[in-house]
Amino acid sequence: MEENDKEFRQSFCLPMFFHTYKEGKSIYSVNIPKIMFLFALIMLVALYVSLLLGCLSNFYCKSFLPSPSYLGCFRGHDRVMIAAYTYYALVLPLMYIGAYCHYLPILSNTKRALLKYTGIASCLFLPLIAYTNDINGTHVLPFEPIHNFACIVFLFANILWSCMVFLNIKNTETVLNSKEKSWYFFLNAILWSWVAIGVLALLEWEFAYSLYANSLFNEYVKSLCEWVLVTLAIVMPPVFCQFFRGLVLTFTIDFDLKETGKDESVEMADLKN
Repeated sequence: MEENDKEFRQSFCLPMFFHTYKEGKSIYSVNIPKIMFLFALIMLVALYVSLLLGCLSNFYCKSFLPSPSYLGCFRGHDRVMIAAYTYYALVLPLMYIGAYCHYLPILSNTKRALLKYTGIASCLFLPLIAYTNDINGTHVLPFEPIHNFACIVFLFANILWSCMVFLNIKNTETVLNSKEKSWYFFLNAILWSWVAIGVLALLEWEFAYSLYANSLFNEYVKSLCEWVLVTLAIVMPPVFCQFFRGLVLTFTIDFDLKETGKDESVEMADLKN
């Protein structure tokens, strides 16, 4: 346990960005578990600032709360949503690659393929969701089926990916250090909260516009559930990354090379004790 705690402290206590110089090479490193929180915060700020501006200008949010999907196709906010979704599609590979590298030695070929291709599908379809939502009702081509298909693929790819990684974390629960156990408890809370709110959202979609609409099942609560689901989904990647010990992105520049070839390489690596 002491060895596990030492390894965790080594990675978690590292600054977000750090630089070392060794044997004529300048090494610039990024602590992925830490910087993922910053990336998630930027995403949340972009979405909620857009919502706030919408509430101050186009919507009276005390009586009508626009869902993320509706806000994303509303003129003036659509570009923000497209940019935000595309931005997070560029952030998520850090988590997917980190998980793949971390669990590669213990996974079967089938699970390796699933972990790889669910991550790829997620990154490809997330920007497509925002783009097809924006032009859903303003284009002559039938983009609504494409939008629905992209949503389904993205949702199921991430559910499958999350289940696989969570089960791997659960199977190694006995060797988690004290800090990781705290994150494990927090991850459990987020995942089960997402499931509970997801079930409520399904009920809202079923009854919010029906004759059974009431104070619990209505359009406002439906939109609120969707915002909670999106928020939890944005928070999850940084939490997952806390279990990928020592995950660091390094940029190495070799200054000993001759003028013709300043070599710059990029690699994802696990820090060693």
